[in-house]
Amino acid sequence: MKRWCRVLLGLAWLTAACGETAPSPGGSPAAATDPIEILRAAAGSGDREARASLALALANGVGVVRDDAEALRLAKLAAAQGSADAQLLAGLLLREGRGTTADPVAAFRYTLAAAEQGGVDAQFALAWTFEHGIGVARNPEEAARWYRKAAEKGDLAAKRWLARAYFEGIGVPRDLTLAARWRIDAASHGDADAQAEAALSFLRGEGVLRDDSAGLRYLEDAAESDNALAAFALGALHETGARGATADPNAALAWYRRAAALGSEEARARLEAIEAGASASRRDP
Repeated sequence: MKRWCRVLLGLAWLTAACGETAPSPGGSPAAATDPIEILRAAAGSGDREARASLALALANGVGVVRDDAEALRLAKLAAAQGSADAQLLAGLLLREGRGTTADPVAAFRYTLAAAEQGGVDAQFALAWTFEHGIGVARNPEEAARWYRKAAEKGDLAAKRWLARAYFEGIGVPRDLTLAARWRIDAASHGDADAQAEAALSFLRGEGVLRDDSAGLRYLEDAAESDNALAAFALGALHETGARGATADPNAALAWYRRAAALGSEEARARLEAIEAGASASRRDP
């Protein structure tokens, strides 16, 4: 899961360490100011945060050659000392089989421990684990519970997942009003996928009063952020002049082309149909 890997970039402790000048084991001036050597010295002395940060650096190859096995070793040490970041990292490495044989059950245990400490990334990761049944029985209700915890702390992807859960009734009772509310919440913070989904809520009047103007505005925001679905929808609306959109063949073509460039097969098919129609008209004036 790409989203889970975000923890690998959380090197706040490492950044702070860059300004320190503690002596290194070797005692050389260069080593004394090398942040990685500072971390190694502190980690070797048992410092929990140094172990966690060095594990993160090694797992991501930041300032050092990537070494998953050593990253996992240090992450486990820091995790045993209670570091939530290290617990989450250990879970990631074990799930992916990096530096060791994949062990999804152990990965789940580490992720659960991290999530119970309240970190939003860990809570999202645990929810994803329950959703997909990785190392634990698939449990949509538990997935929804942990996604909600992450969503309530502002995580946009978790908000979008909750919206989908309420819209489809996955792990929670189906509730279009709550689905729209979470969609709009995430959309208002710039999540392009949520903007496209919020647009559909407004255009269809699902969970909110129908509002074509708001729907078009959210579609435009999403499309400008390279959401293919939104770009295709704008093309269709400008082609037909529906839902308050201005009928504009040129705008329709522009949006279809943008959607096609973003991978929309529907947009490619529509462009081919438009071109075929134009070719037929040229042959038979």
